[in-house]
Amino acid sequence: MKKLALLIALFSSLATAGTLPAFADEQTAAPAKPAPRVIDAKTLEDSVKTALADMKTFKDEKSGYSVSYPSSWQLKEYEAPMCFKVFAFEGGVNVNSAVEEVPANATAQDYADAVKDFIAKKPEYNFKSISETKVKVDGVDAVQRVQEMGDAEFMGRQLAVYFVKNNKAYTFNGTAESKEFPYFEPVFQKMVESIKLAN
Repeated sequence: MKKLALLIALFSSLATAGTLPAFADEQTAAPAKPAPRVIDAKTLEDSVKTALADMKTFKDEKSGYSVSYPSSWQLKEYEAPMCFKVFAFEGGVNVNSAVEEVPANATAQDYADAVKDFIAKKPEYNFKSISETKVKVDGVDAVQRVQEMGDAEFMGRQLAVYFVKNNKAYTFNGTAESKEFPYFEPVFQKMVESIKLAN
């Protein structure tokens, strides 16, 4: 019953905000096909250095959730359940986050498992879990997963973090094209480490 309630909450947020996967088209939730682009390693390295060196803070006033993000990246705010999306390289590298109500006894692991089950049942996503670890986000238990989704034309890799506090489930997704993900993972990780939650 608990898992069913979580899946219903997850489905409702996906249906209204298209928050999964992070690199999905917001209208259809189908894997987006970014325009072909070639970015050399030096450009990627310079972009990451700039991103890590100069960050500013976004705070979602409704949830009290805040996170630092690269000031050179574009920010777009959303209505609940999605909080924000920040992106660079015309959306080829992006981070989004959502906050939604969950049952009182839900844990981060419950929520992470519900998300994983939902994605895995969608064959068009070609979902693959790379790694999963337990971490803390602002002192709260969290599940951090590196996962991959896409198709023959576009494969995205994502740092996804799930955490629950005061009956609210938080999702953080940092996504880049799989071959570029190792460059941007430190930026995504720094953003996760910056997250602050209201009491």
